[in-house]
Amino acid sequence: MINVRDILYEVDCHQSDTRYSLMQLNDPFDMLLSARVSLFTNVRSHWIAVFEKLVYVVEQDEIVLKLYAVGNCTRSPKTFAADKFRNCYHLYPINYFNYRETVSGGDIQPWAKYWVVNNEELSIAFDERDLCPSYYWAREGAIPAFHVARHLAELHPDVFHASDEVLKELMPRHVRKVLKLDYWHHPGSAGTCADDRGRIRAGACDRTAFR
Repeated sequence: MINVRDILYEVDCHQSDTRYSLMQLNDPFDMLLSARVSLFTNVRSHWIAVFEKLVYVVEQDEIVLKLYAVGNCTRSPKTFAADKFRNCYHLYPINYFNYRETVSGGDIQPWAKYWVVNNEELSIAFDERDLCPSYYWAREGAIPAFHVARHLAELHPDVFHASDEVLKELMPRHVRKVLKLDYWHHPGSAGTCADDRGRIRAGACDRTAFR
């Protein structure tokens, strides 16, 4: 039987072991676009929580989906490799060549029409007022890729986040998904924004926003 003490013990072990990492939502180098938590279990003993954060990495000018797996039955995937930490994996949902053709200096090219995200074409022909009406900070006539990605991730979260097939590579077959969260309550801090239900929404503010 799984209990809270077992889960907290496993999380503490990951936190104290330098070979592992827990998801940091207010990383100053990652501009948070979206986040998700999925929980898998077989009810009796095995469980795994996968934390996902979709970010715009400022230094590399790229959109990255970072996965963090925590649990007592984690496995190494076959189709993608770990980052510098054993339980952290980086996926790139937007086609590399498509992204480089449509983005220059962090801004969307004026002629760009769509991004190929996990083999799906998503329109990026947005008006700046659709993206960030109250806190648009870009240069006149320039639309940052960060805002476009944030807006698209809100419209198509399942396209940007990892599919169940991808997540299943991190765990044994006998566990099943019992929970998926895209929104959750989080202690407030400077720079966070909540929606009309009081929920923290990733990417709703500047780079200090987190859930």
